[in-house]
Amino acid sequence: MERWATLEVLLLPRPNDDPIWPNLLNLPGKMFRTIDFKRIDNTPMNGPFERIQSGELNVKFTKEPEFAGIAFQKTDRGPIVALVYLGTLPEDANLSDEFVWCDVDKLKKLKNLLQTEMSAIQIALKKFILQ
Repeated sequence: MERWATLEVLLLPRPNDDPIWPNLLNLPGKMFRTIDFKRIDNTPMNGPFERIQSGELNVKFTKEPEFAGIAFQKTDRGPIVALVYLGTLPEDANLSDEFVWCDVDKLKKLKNLLQTEMSAIQIALKKFILQ
């Protein structure tokens, strides 16, 4: 197994006008849209992946994201079933200064982290460590 000095997760701030979680940090991506199920390639998963790369991060994954598991989240907006994937970005990715790379060992200390994200992060960590 490969060893790492620091294992980090990428977090993005919610918009400041978000009605429930303004400015809280969360994971990239999440939602399927109706259009994702009407794709020519018949692969709904490609919709969120494309939006994450071209709209949210503006960076292409270095390889196809790998399925890690399912997170059941009870949020202020209602229950969510999240499909958790591990995505890899190039080391020289030019990301927004608003984005936060956080050491996974320090996540619990973040006061502005949307806490329901921890269930998805734990699933991703388990998959990453077992690889």
